Amino acid sequence: MKSEKSKNTQYYEFSNELRHIKKNITDNYFDDIFFNSIKIELFLEIYNDEGVDLVYTNWKKLIYSEIRYFFHLLKSLFLYLYKNFKVSVKLKPIKSKIIFFPTEPNHVNQMLPVFSYLKSKGYNPLWVVFNLDIAKILNKNNIKPFFSYLAWPIIFLKYLVIKIKSLRINKRSSNTPVKKININNVLELIIQSPKRYLYRYYITKYCFEKIYHQIKPSLFFIGYDLTIEGRALALNAKEKKIISTSIMHGLLGRPEDSDHIVDHFFVYGEIYKNILINAGINEDNLEVTGSPFFDKYYKNGKLVIHHDSSFKEILSIPNEKKIILIATSGAGHSISLKNHLLIIKSIINASEKFKQCHFVFKLHKKDNIKYYKEILDLKIYNNINIIDFYDERFPLDIFYWIKDASLVITSASTIILETLVLDKIPFTLDYYDELVDHQIINEKFTIHCKTPGELFQNIEKHLEGKSQSADMLNLKNSHLGYLDGRSSKRVGDRVIAKLK
Repeated sequence: MKSEKSKNTQYYEFSNELRHIKKNITDNYFDDIFFNSIKIELFLEIYNDEGVDLVYTNWKKLIYSEIRYFFHLLKSLFLYLYKNFKVSVKLKPIKSKIIFFPTEPNHVNQMLPVFSYLKSKGYNPLWVVFNLDIAKILNKNNIKPFFSYLAWPIIFLKYLVIKIKSLRINKRSSNTPVKKININNVLELIIQSPKRYLYRYYITKYCFEKIYHQIKPSLFFIGYDLTIEGRALALNAKEKKIISTSIMHGLLGRPEDSDHIVDHFFVYGEIYKNILINAGINEDNLEVTGSPFFDKYYKNGKLVIHHDSSFKEILSIPNEKKIILIATSGAGHSISLKNHLLIIKSIINASEKFKQCHFVFKLHKKDNIKYYKEILDLKIYNNINIIDFYDERFPLDIFYWIKDASLVITSASTIILETLVLDKIPFTLDYYDELVDHQIINEKFTIHCKTPGELFQNIEKHLEGKSQSADMLNLKNSHLGYLDGRSSKRVGDRVIAKLK
């Protein structure tokens, strides 16, 4: 297949150009907090297949719509929390030296074991959330987080004032098709950036200020310092001389690695520490601890995974069928939508060839089941199951799925590492050369397929026992240090030492 210029390659160039522009800008709208956060996500708007739609609204309508939005949001939150009783949150914060502040649901898994360890040492960390899905996950772990939106409605009023003041920069309308976007008008696009970026930035900034004055923490666990919220938290923490930390939760080896700014970054293994050092991160800010998420699967140094049921039973998959699990992250940060759709089609075609296997698509939260329904007719393909992220029949635990799989197909995802932990074989697919700079793939930690034909050949080799699985499994320790069930203790002890 002819390779096109990848979305990641476009990102590299876009990011570098933004760095150049920033050197020549002194406007307050381009301070570090705003600029470095927005560049990570803005390129998704610019290179989205549907284009960038930025529409000017006159100031009276804007104020009216903003007020309506806030009232609608508050009403929705109250109904969700107090009428449906689905989530339990705190509206009064406790004094605490340590704040856990996940901004996405996948941050929670790495934080929970460290939280438990710190509790066992007499600390009482506070969880702060913006997101009801995160609050729900914490409730399932008997944790009642502090929900800042409801507790501090003044945050909304402050944001509204800022929004009104910023009207002076919204003087023109822009509805620019993607094909017409070039680097000469990218500055205008940033100035007129989608309002959700400014909203998230200011909400986080004002939330931090309230936390600083009322809770007086000494240390933040930030979910990720390259998101809008994480960036605002990390830079405000630096300004107030509060320690900021983050636990690795995804794969490293991308261009944005050079932008990490937390005071202490806890990583899985030595290879990731070296990746960040090579990206320009100070070695003193990096600590190899292993992955706290894996701790619960290790008892006395041995891997133990137990669930009361198997998805094979629930889905009525015959025991003689070999399971091929497909667990990608969907289209977005690493691969484009066209790449994702072609991957889906190629796997469905593989299911026709390998009738002795059963193919299970376990969807990521950001994936969309409509992509599969548009391609797949389940009446024809009876050896395929598509499991939505929110399917309550199954636990969210990815090891629940991997443990019964013969092989696992993914993209640039931590599924690679989780598959290796269980001594299973990870396949990675990329039909448009969008993962060419991912170190874990380049170093052959996966069976990498660049065409549908290569996928078919490698599945066949694997089923015949001819794949190079032993070599890959022997290399996993360089990516995953300390598979001993004590990573959360290592993180916790180092945090305690920093507080003294």
